[in-house]
Parts: sequence; C-alpha cells; structure tokens
Amino acid sequence: MKIKKIVLVVLWMLMCQASLFSQEKIKIWGGLHPTRARAWIYRPEGLSNHTAVIICPGGSYHHLGIYYEGHDVADELIKHGFTAVVLRYRTGMYGYHYPAMMEDLQQIMTIVKERANELEIDKIGLIGFSAGGHLVGWMAENYHSPRPDFVVMAYPVVSMEDDIVHKYSRKNLLTPVYSHRLKEQMSLEKNVHKWMPPVFIFCCKDDNVVNPENSFRMRDSLLAHNMPVTSLIMETGGHGFGYMPEKQPSLIWMKAFLEWYDELFRK
Repeated sequence: MKIKKIVLVVLWMLMCQASLFSQEKIKIWGGLHPTRARAWIYRPEGLSNHTAVIICPGGSYHHLGIYYEGHDVADELIKHGFTAVVLRYRTGMYGYHYPAMMEDLQQIMTIVKERANELEIDKIGLIGFSAGGHLVGWMAENYHSPRPDFVVMAYPVVSMEDDIVHKYSRKNLLTPVYSHRLKEQMSLEKNVHKWMPPVFIFCCKDDNVVNPENSFRMRDSLLAHNMPVTSLIMETGGHGFGYMPEKQPSLIWMKAFLEWYDELFRK
C-alpha cells in the first residue's frame, strides 16, 4: 500500500512538473511598474492552429478566479491547438481601478503581437469571464493595435446602468465616485460600433450573480448595428463555472465556441 501511494505521489509530481514546463510566466510591464500583473503563456499540444487566446478571469474587478476561469481554460484550449495566455490583470483588491486593467490587457496583446513569429500565431482572440467579460468587451470597442480577431464574453458584466449593473464590479472598476460620462463609456451596450471584431457571448438564464440581461442587451445592441454576434443562452448553470469538465455548461460552451471558431476561420 505504501509503495502504491509513493508511486501515485511521484506521478502527480511529474504531471505538475510537465505542466510547469509547458508554460512561461512573464511580467508584462518588465521593470516599468512594480505590479502583480503577470501572464502565463501555454503552448499548444500537437499542431498549432496559429491562434493565441488571451484569457481574462472574472472576480468583480476585485480579485481573480484564475483557476477555473484561467488556467483550467488554458489547459483545455491547448488540446485544440490554441496558444493560451492567462492574464493576471490588476484589480481593486490591490488598490487598482480603471484604467489599470485595460492597460494590462492592451499590454499583453501588444506583447503577444510582437512575439507572433516566435509563438507561430497569426490571430489573437480574447476570452473573458464575468468582469473579465466586461474587460474583453471593452477592448473589442476600444482597441488600439492590435485589433482582436474575435472576442468571447462569458456570462459578462456589460452595463453600468443601475437597473442591471453588478454593483460590486462597478464599485471596483470605477470606485464609488465616478462621472456620468465614464459610466456611459463603461456601459458596453451603448458603445457598439461597426469596426468591432466578431463576438461570441454566452450566459445562463438562472445566473443570480450577474443579471443575464447584461448579455441580452449586448447581443441586441450588436444585432442592431449589424455586427457579427453569436449567442448561447443556457437554461441552467448559474455563474462562475469557467471550465469545469464535470459541469455540463462548461462542456456546452466549449463545444459551441470551438464550432464557432472553426466556422469563423474556415478557409
């Protein structure tokens, strides 16, 4: 029995070591800013599909659910040929508010673009969960260079309007004191434009954390502007599941995303 336990422990350690070797951890600002902003770059298993996906976990802009909504998502995406980049952006827990997290996402996009040849990629997509969904949605509307090739908004915070806002996310993003103009700028459904990349958005009707009306309004605004949007509305699943293969909503959204991606870039 002891030998069996020792073998299992050794196997577990080897698996962890392999996982560590498959990823690269970087300080996205170098020595410019003494922040906790980091990124983990995961290389694809097998053949690359030449696409990097930057993953932004949620956490109400206060903290980050970096495992289920970050590393676990990356572990699944690399099985399908993606280069996965998990971003630990700055949050309210450490005293950071708008525009720190937006700057972090723009910075890692720039880094990935500059390393495109080395990483063997020619496309960059974004996936964000909850508050991270707001972050990637904001970038879809306000990118500089590079422009994301696609954006996935997972059970996202979208609006800063009182009737459907996730108040804790708004507080951490904007602080308790903010201008009407900034509130309008951060309400994504009000800032859709024709130069945005294709958007895939999903949520569950029984989400009792972020009102699913956030997703509906974003979808409807994109449709009203004749922008390419695909929505996946699940009956049950709640909020915050990220990628957990034991949970049905995770399997559903991942399958739907992969099919959408294949159709979007089918040659």
